[in-house]
Amino acid sequence: WPMCDENCAKRPIHQGECSVFAQSKLKPTSLKRKNGMEMEPDMEIEHPIYECVTSLRVCLVMGLKPENWKVVEKMETHREERQLMEHSLHNQHNIVTFLLKHAKLAEIIPGVTEEHVTRAIDALDVNAFEIRGSFHSIRGLYPLTAMMNASCSPNTQNSIDADWVCRVRAARKIQKGEEICDTYTATLSNTLYRRKSLKNSKYFDCRCSRCADPTELGSHFSTLLCRVQGCAGYVVCKDPLNYAANWKCLKCETEMPGRDVQAEQEEWEEKIENAPKNIESQKKLLEALSLLYHPNHNMCVDVQFNLVPLLGLSKKTDLIAEAEKKLGFVENIIEVMNKVIPGMFRMRGMFLAELYTTKLFLLRSKLESKEISKSVFVRRLAGFRTILVEAKTILEFEPQGSIEASRLESVNNFLTQLDQVVADAGKILTQ
Repeated sequence: WPMCDENCAKRPIHQGECSVFAQSKLKPTSLKRKNGMEMEPDMEIEHPIYECVTSLRVCLVMGLKPENWKVVEKMETHREERQLMEHSLHNQHNIVTFLLKHAKLAEIIPGVTEEHVTRAIDALDVNAFEIRGSFHSIRGLYPLTAMMNASCSPNTQNSIDADWVCRVRAARKIQKGEEICDTYTATLSNTLYRRKSLKNSKYFDCRCSRCADPTELGSHFSTLLCRVQGCAGYVVCKDPLNYAANWKCLKCETEMPGRDVQAEQEEWEEKIENAPKNIESQKKLLEALSLLYHPNHNMCVDVQFNLVPLLGLSKKTDLIAEAEKKLGFVENIIEVMNKVIPGMFRMRGMFLAELYTTKLFLLRSKLESKEISKSVFVRRLAGFRTILVEAKTILEFEPQGSIEASRLESVNNFLTQLDQVVADAGKILTQ
């Protein structure tokens, strides 16, 4: 069975499923494309035979830790809704039938039934959390964490380390008596997308304060521009908790059918997904979106996200002009986050680091062009320290090996360099 690497293959977590597959003498067959050609080696991990592994691990708990299986039995499964979903037959064939008939799971776990395997699948799909990795993400069941109610503007964030320990921390001050909430969707997406995603994956209609607010807590993350010529008013949903509700211009009061808004948005989401990730294509996309949507609409912000790492890469362009554009995007994204997900979230920490490096580049450019003196440079640089301190505070919560931990190393280096520059300037002034 192809694994990530030799170290991964020897990890204790794999011993359970390895014994099942070894006893049943199962192994993946070579995948072929529709034209008969062999798949690339790095695509082996996409083999459908792997689909059963996580569900198998949950089932193995029945024998290894019966008390944990009792917890799985109490988890929400939404079986009635899920059995009607189009992926139900796929799961039945690729996981349930495969484990019971081909892997002979009943020989390993006496008494295991189709209902047990189906419950494992349902419990994972409904309750599991994503465990982010360098190359792939996996899923884990954390029963206590899953007990928290959902909010699209949560007051907590969880981090899962290399040993799969989940730590939940407050992302902002939580008042006495205030409900502790987590999120189960992409918080930097608009209300239509979030509610649809939650309905399809978690089987509930989110009614949190953000979803109920037509302006998304004043961020205008879902707001359109009026299509009446010369109006330029903002168009918001009359009832965001009703999928069929019309949208209404706050200026001229012209209405748009909700189905038209949804269809248009899905069309643009596909364009954003398929657009080439280069500056020219992304700029054209942002210009087109800006004619139809509020500058803070999540699709406009998505394209700004795409542009931030691209700007400043080519030495053939006006780097200062690109840095100024980049700074505008970064500041706007942080401002939007302050409204929809205020608090010490990892994404804020990452963008604060980006804010510092962009500001530093522009400040250094002014020094090199003699637009400012060295004393002004040092004074302004010292003012950037609060940005780094906040970024450091946030990113220190993230586990080793994560992207955020890597960024933290850079932030610590920036802080050391900044403090040294300011200290050296202070020595010169006192001499």
